[in-house]
Amino acid sequence: MNRFRPTLPLTAAALGLILALAGCRKRPEPTPPPVAPPAHKSPAPMPTPKAPEPRRERIFFLKGDASLSPGALKKLKAWTVSWGAEGTWVLACPADTTISSGLRERRLQVLRAQLQRHGVRHIEVQSLPAEKSGRHDAVYLLK
Repeated sequence: MNRFRPTLPLTAAALGLILALAGCRKRPEPTPPPVAPPAHKSPAPMPTPKAPEPRRERIFFLKGDASLSPGALKKLKAWTVSWGAEGTWVLACPADTTISSGLRERRLQVLRAQLQRHGVRHIEVQSLPAEKSGRHDAVYLLK
């Protein structure tokens, strides 16, 4: 039998390969290449908080009436819960020459009182350009 006589000293990896080829031992698993450490990244910038989207809803009044319907009362309560009572609320009235200033003021007083019952403390009044007259008069609530 012919014996292999190395002329150079064998490394452990070379000896393992020779033994694996000869069937004496399992083939060695290839060693994965070294992995470079991840490059230093600066932390991702924090997202800037977005300003809350302005909210705008309408409350309708019957022609010539300043009282709120049960549905309008439920809407006001739901809006103060979902929008939050803090901050400034705006009652915006379209400039309508067919509505007397006394009726407009009574409507605003009713809305202001109801919003205050739900915890709203800062209420402003604004005037809007006139709009087409519909079946009901409207006052817009903005936040």
